[in-house]
Amino acid sequence: MAKKRGAESRERLVNAAADLFWQKGFAATSLAEIGAAAGIPLGNIYYYFRSKSALAEAVAAIMAEQMQAALEEIAAAADSPDARLAALVDLLSHSVATRTERGCPIRRASAEFRDPAPEASARAAAILAHLEAWLTNELARIGARPADAQASAAKALILWQGGIALAEARRDEAPLRQALQDMRALFREAARQSRSERAGAPLSADPGRTTGF
Repeated sequence: MAKKRGAESRERLVNAAADLFWQKGFAATSLAEIGAAAGIPLGNIYYYFRSKSALAEAVAAIMAEQMQAALEEIAAAADSPDARLAALVDLLSHSVATRTERGCPIRRASAEFRDPAPEASARAAAILAHLEAWLTNELARIGARPADAQASAAKALILWQGGIALAEARRDEAPLRQALQDMRALFREAARQSRSERAGAPLSADPGRTTGF
């Protein structure tokens, strides 16, 4: 029972830290504020985390787990790369309001953790790299050439992150919604172009070469 309560307390601390780091920033958030939000006395925090930087590492880890879980859920629910790419945009669309209000928690963590918690910063940055690799793989499965798949994946991330930045700066959801529409169009065009190339390819062409696998 005590072990379960300890795990629950640790989880509350990480969730509170994640929310406050996103809302106020790492430097502006104190351990006392995190403890108050989690309902845990300041002195007890050190039983779970030796420092605020250690909490940042836990926050980056939970962000990575959440991204992985989301991609696995998409993979389980959608049976084609086209559907998986569309499902990702649908998922990102659900967070337009919070991203417009607060920006991207992953990008903010990567930037703000860099000096006080470099390992946490690197782990946060790796989330975007992982998403880019996932996008590249799905675009390759559609049939895009490896270089084209990689370029389109990078462009999709730029659209998403740029849309978030502009929406937050303007306090207006429109730029982010437009960016997500542009992502959909990018993926549709990649699929259309791939189908067109396959339709015009010689019968002797090796279909495995177009996937990059």
